[in-house]
Amino acid sequence: MKDWPPRPVIYEINTWHWLSEREEKQLHPLNLGNLPEEAWEDLARRHVDAIWFMGVWERSDLGRELLWNLKEIRLTNPSGIIGSPYCIKNYIVDERLGGNEGLKVARDRLREGGMKLILDFVPNHTAPDHPWTESHPEFYVSGETLDRESTILCGRHLFAKGKDPFFPPWPDVVQLNAFNEGYRQKAAEVLREIAQLCDGVRCDMAMLLLNEVFENTWGEQVGKRPREEFWSQVIGMVKEQYPSFLFLAEVYWGKEGELLKLGFDYCYDKVLYDILREGDVPVLRRHLSRETGFQDHLLRFLENHDEERAAHIFPSGQLKAANVIVSTLPGALLFYHGQWEGRRLRVPIYASVLPIEEPNGELQTFYGWIQSLRRREILQSGKWELLPPFQVWSDNRSGENLIAWMWTYGTERLLVIVNYSPRAAQGRLDLPAFKEGRSGLINLIDLVTGELYPRSVQEITSAGLFVDLPAWGYHLFHFFWP
Repeated sequence: MKDWPPRPVIYEINTWHWLSEREEKQLHPLNLGNLPEEAWEDLARRHVDAIWFMGVWERSDLGRELLWNLKEIRLTNPSGIIGSPYCIKNYIVDERLGGNEGLKVARDRLREGGMKLILDFVPNHTAPDHPWTESHPEFYVSGETLDRESTILCGRHLFAKGKDPFFPPWPDVVQLNAFNEGYRQKAAEVLREIAQLCDGVRCDMAMLLLNEVFENTWGEQVGKRPREEFWSQVIGMVKEQYPSFLFLAEVYWGKEGELLKLGFDYCYDKVLYDILREGDVPVLRRHLSRETGFQDHLLRFLENHDEERAAHIFPSGQLKAANVIVSTLPGALLFYHGQWEGRRLRVPIYASVLPIEEPNGELQTFYGWIQSLRRREILQSGKWELLPPFQVWSDNRSGENLIAWMWTYGTERLLVIVNYSPRAAQGRLDLPAFKEGRSGLINLIDLVTGELYPRSVQEITSAGLFVDLPAWGYHLFHFFWP
């Protein structure tokens, strides 16, 4: 990953909806190859390291029909649907989005703005009309022994529908066999072709391909379990030719560590997202207590195309505190299309239109501050350390809802303190970096308000830094220490 910046900020764009939004202002159809200059200027102003153009590959018309056959889909999408971007007919950019040539134009424009490009890879399933269903039926899990509701007839072949073992099968896709050696070789070939078009891939539901998970899901239907893991084999073949190509895993069930060992550069931190929704500070502390080497390879987020809108889920104060947390932790950081504008309505990825929502000016200003904060060199290249729990008192344990960490970059320090609770909290914080015997004052500048807090080094050393924060409050103290 030598060509990637440390701790990159990634902006996920629902490509179809993003183009549709801009098309309303034009007199002609738009695609990735003919966007007006202002579209690229807008992305450049966001100061992110990479754009994830979600959903560029050719969508399946058959998959769209299978979705449309579901009554609940028709009732909730009266304007029609465009089909799922994860029901891929072919790894060719959809002509309606500009085709491969349009994507090349887009990539060049992103490069000019200092941004990299991430695309999708879906290893677990394909559309039922993908060419492989005819040319390589051995790549798929047979549906011959399954009930009718779990299968799709593709020409002469009956295949299992793709699935996550904890949910009913997906209605519009067919299941690939991760144990099939031919498919593994073909997957690496496809990824090498994708690597010519972009700088990295987000791998959909990556944990489903782990040998243990796949065997437990499909049993004897998929043959003998291979000795090597799917991901170590495939990633190894791709990185041999494209060593800087980034692999990002969508992953759940605590499988992040396994996938990182198999070659992924970053994994979703869905655990953190769930903790922040629940508001459990002791659990948050335990999660952040894992080794820094692990923390630095997690992708932090409050939104993506699978989750509800953050502005809808989190009350305003909690939303800002949660953003301060995810934006000041090690690892990569993800924002989603519409998040900065405070969108509240979650739209299915197969929906054809976006509802009109007025931007939230207050949140836009806040996210602008978050973006400038994240660009600080200390957060990109510094050393991160979780600090000890706050000292509390027998008659006031509110400080248990305070959590803090320190960034160090040379003599520069950034102390982040968050009260992640709906009540005021007080406590004292031990700062190991402060050495015994020093005296005088240290000037803590709060990047939130610009206010200066002169504090006695002797008091901090002996009693700890006293902190008093309102509900969902936070300090970001910037200072220098030898």
